[in-house]
Amino acid sequence: MRKSRAPRSALFPKALLSANVQGNIGRLNVNNSPYFPVTKPQGAALLKFEWPLYEGGLLQNKLSLAQSKHEEAAAALIERTDQALREVAPTYDQVDTGLQQYDAAIALQTASEAAFRSASDSYAHGVGTLTDATSAQTGLATARTAVARAHAQSLINAAALAFATGELMSISDFATSTPR
Repeated sequence: MRKSRAPRSALFPKALLSANVQGNIGRLNVNNSPYFPVTKPQGAALLKFEWPLYEGGLLQNKLSLAQSKHEEAAAALIERTDQALREVAPTYDQVDTGLQQYDAAIALQTASEAAFRSASDSYAHGVGTLTDATSAQTGLATARTAVARAHAQSLINAAALAFATGELMSISDFATSTPR
């Protein structure tokens, strides 16, 4: 785990170097005497050495506090990641399930259409009964309803997934969406 560098660096000795250059340049006149030129350049160089020997555990407490804040931020990140996964994973599963239901409904509709054609042809040729033809027609209507229901549910699930992933923030995003 990466430690915070700022509090840890406060435990080590420091050497500081500073410099200052200045000068008085001008003329001086006292009680109407002639002017005297003043040219006094000045400079200084300072070397400061700091080494914290004892501060009552203050630096160690700062280091512990920084480590604690780092761990708190890492835990918050993990929590937010887990929360996002808890929100997105079920909606993704719902989209996947909805698409499988749609595929099953399409297969049911295809089979119902074949059964309806067969029952209608049988009835038309006098081999089948009206009850079989009516039952096949009811089955076809039920299959078409299942396709429409599965299609609508798939769209609802896709919108929920887009909302959970942040792609859809409001109804205006849905109304004015542009393909990517």
